[in-house]
Amino acid sequence: MLLYAPVVRAEDFHSAIAYLVRRLDENTAPENFLRHVFDLEPGSSEWAAERDRFLAAFGIKAGLSDAPRRTQDRKAEAAAPPVQRPLQAEFENDPDTDWTLAANRAWIEDVVSRWRERSPEAIPLQVGGESRCGAREGQGHDPSRPERLAYRFALAGSADINRALTVARGAQPAWAALRAAERHARLEACAAELGRRRGDLIGAMILDGAKTVTEADAEVSEAVDFARYYARTLRETAGELGDCRMEPLGVVVVTPPWNFPLSIPAGGVLAALAAGNAVVLKPAPEAVLVGWWLVNCL
Repeated sequence: MLLYAPVVRAEDFHSAIAYLVRRLDENTAPENFLRHVFDLEPGSSEWAAERDRFLAAFGIKAGLSDAPRRTQDRKAEAAAPPVQRPLQAEFENDPDTDWTLAANRAWIEDVVSRWRERSPEAIPLQVGGESRCGAREGQGHDPSRPERLAYRFALAGSADINRALTVARGAQPAWAALRAAERHARLEACAAELGRRRGDLIGAMILDGAKTVTEADAEVSEAVDFARYYARTLRETAGELGDCRMEPLGVVVVTPPWNFPLSIPAGGVLAALAAGNAVVLKPAPEAVLVGWWLVNCL
């Protein structure tokens, strides 16, 4: 017999109540043994039912497999062309990597090894598809090896900022004029590319933000979800609000924090793009490398 007794601080008592309700729901389910325990007597109908269920379990034992049910292979996915889902398809969360699969463990070991020995990368400013040197240069270091230079990045001056805003304002009307289906198709293409580059995005987050593999992997899945969710949600909303007129704001500046270096900037950038806005992304100075990899998936 197990006794469930959650212990919490007084200010968190609501959490204990939620836990208790969940346990009550589970333990009173029709197929839960505890639901019938008070009526279990040899010869009773409850006794016979539980006995038969127990014996039936042995009957299916031989046919059960302990092999993984997933056929996920991240290495093969990275080598294949990006797979885009139809925009009419129902939204589904992108699955995190299944680390119980040997192929995926071998894949991530190779990713980590490559990124650990990676030469410092030079990251330019990118304005309207053009690379610029910037007014000054900053440096990014591997937090787990502070003495190691991970990359160099261009720092924008006033002229660069004004140029970025001017280009964004000029490009926004054409982007907003695209049919919603066209913008959505590009977001779906971005989702597919984010998924294909999962390994390098994980590597960038490890090198730039000291993320663990599992933390970084979940962020990639979330970024993919943002792209697909916003593409579908805006289409559905437009259909539901047919008597409303939706207009973009214009230019949106996204300035995310460092702690979720991929998922938060991806959410801001992709939501703004889905709504027909032009975007200027200024990644956190502690996570410029991840921001650079994100924009190269767009």
